Parts: sequence; C-alpha cells; structure tokens
Amino acid sequence: MRKFLTITLMSVVSLALAMTISSARTENGKAASERAAPAKVTVKIVGFEFQPKTLTVKAGTTVEWINEGTRHSVDADDGSFKSEILKQGDKFEH
Repeated sequence: MRKFLTITLMSVVSLALAMTISSARTENGKAASERAAPAKVTVKIVGFEFQPKTLTVKAGTTVEWINEGTRHSVDADDGSFKSEILKQGDKFEH
C-alpha cells in the first residue's frame, strides 16, 4: 500500500511540475509577443517629395506619412489605399 501511495504521489507531483513548466512557457511566449510594439515607420512629405524616396518594410508594418509642406495626398500605385488631401501638419497611416 505504501509503495502504491508513493508512486501515486510522485506521479501527481511530476504532472503538476510538467503543467507548471508548460504554463510558464505559454505565458512567457504571450508576454514577449505582447511586449513587442508593432513596427511603425514615418515618411515626411516635403515640397511634393517623400523623404525617404523609397522604403522597404516587412508585412504588418505601419507606414505614417506626415505632410510638412503644401496640400498633398498619398496614393498606392496599385490603388490599394489612398489618403484624403493632407494639409500641412496632417498625417495618414496605412
């Protein structure tokens, strides 16, 4: 009977330890992903030019355009997005 109780107790402790380790890994994975701020880059519009003129970003990155000049808009070449007319100081994100 003692042997059975010892084996049962060891099994319960092992299972509890395994569940704790698994839970900690999941929580750490969530915490790391939640801490990672979404990527965001800024493009300035100055004198009818974008600065920088070209930009390569990873999928999921937010691009923010800030108009520092006269009225301007931001239009995707493929038509997938288009801003309203931006006045000086206005911003547009996609």
